[in-house]
Amino acid sequence: MSRRPLNRATAHAPQIHPVRAIQFGAGRFLRGFFDWMVDRLNQEGHYRAAVAVVRPTDQGPYQELLEQEGLFHVVLRGLQEGRPVEEIALVGCVADAIQPYQAYEAFLALAALPTVRLVVSNTTETGIRFQPEPFPTDRPAETFPGKLTALLYRRFQHVEGAPQGGWILLPCELIQDNGQRLREAVLQYAAHWDLPSEFHAWVERACLFCNTLVDRIVTGWPQEGADALWDRIGFQDRLLTVAEPYHLWAIQAPEWVAQAFPAAEAGLNVHFVQDITPFRERKVRLLNGAHTAMTPLGLLAGLETVGQVVEDPELGPFIRALMEEEIVPSMDLPPTELRAYVAQVWDRFRNPFLRHRLADILLYSISKWRVRLLPTLLAYTERFGQVPPRTVLALAGLLRLYRGAGQGRPLPIQDEAEPLARIQAAWAQGGPPETLAAQLLQDPRLWGQDLSAISGLVSAVARALERLEREGVRAALRPLSLRGEG
Repeated sequence: MSRRPLNRATAHAPQIHPVRAIQFGAGRFLRGFFDWMVDRLNQEGHYRAAVAVVRPTDQGPYQELLEQEGLFHVVLRGLQEGRPVEEIALVGCVADAIQPYQAYEAFLALAALPTVRLVVSNTTETGIRFQPEPFPTDRPAETFPGKLTALLYRRFQHVEGAPQGGWILLPCELIQDNGQRLREAVLQYAAHWDLPSEFHAWVERACLFCNTLVDRIVTGWPQEGADALWDRIGFQDRLLTVAEPYHLWAIQAPEWVAQAFPAAEAGLNVHFVQDITPFRERKVRLLNGAHTAMTPLGLLAGLETVGQVVEDPELGPFIRALMEEEIVPSMDLPPTELRAYVAQVWDRFRNPFLRHRLADILLYSISKWRVRLLPTLLAYTERFGQVPPRTVLALAGLLRLYRGAGQGRPLPIQDEAEPLARIQAAWAQGGPPETLAAQLLQDPRLWGQDLSAISGLVSAVARALERLEREGVRAALRPLSLRGEG
């Protein structure tokens, strides 16, 4: 089948609406998340909005986005209630893509657009930071908050400090309190550049920095089957983006913000709430916690992906039991809602269209373990008077994997040098499992506290390590794979 170039003439794309959102970054996540949402609202007649994209780094323009005149397809593939679903959507809401390093005045001119209300960003977890640098005059600041501060200052000047000229900022970076931290960085730049106190007050009063939580797995370019998808859509789309059907955006904001982004009108899973903490705790403890628990054990068992783990006859039931019998009972949220969320997460894990590699999840697992699984260990032990056995085995599996030897194949360990060195040095010293477990668990530089003080934990981890060494991972988890046991 012949494929046409993708542009607004060949695709018969809908008209461009007024720009209502400025978007820092046009990577696969924002294309498959925010842009997809805007386009759905537009198609159903609830929004009439376009997006102006800004490249946050000096890596050249978004050439493919420009060549395709802002168009790309989003393919949703996954399971819903156990049944496979697929949807292909042509997204046409991107009106412009600006590289501020090449067109700085065009970037600053966005501040004068009267219809803009939202600023959305996804500049990675390290993107929201302050670094001392001169006030930008003919080229942008190096950091995203620096660029944003300069743009807000131009906006402040354009609206002459009018409070109704402020913007709503919705950062999607995966860090806690992302809106608050972005606000702090902007104010830090304002002080560093000695900008007028009136601007400082305008940022605080007229601009709303919202803490948010985003959740959707977006894999981007399909590693397999891209040609077949191109044939089906009839276009050679170099920005073809694959994502799961599930999506969640929790936004900590007053109710009136929903008027600026009427997501509910199209049935999108977007929540404007007073506190996103419950959403964050549920995702971090259950979805991310299960990921971090399954990764070392799956790798030790010779598996490569999340899908292989959950479909495995031993590891799958083990992880499901960990979620339902240890994580859920240790949380202070409604159990019925948590169990429903577990079922939803399980469908996402089983998605046959996504290849989520365990090696990618393993990155920086020590710090992830502290955030994702340590709260379960502490709360379960306090609530039930004993350590959670599956969480303990997951911890032992991580320590065993980080030994970095004896697996007979390369190990995909990538972590900060200091914690990795501490764990491997303890293994190198030898000695009985009880001594090894005590040495590692009592190190607050690994866990943020002395875990050896938890009653029964040292001996439980030592037994798990001994069994992993003597019998292997499958024998170690087999008695814990059945629900109600352990």
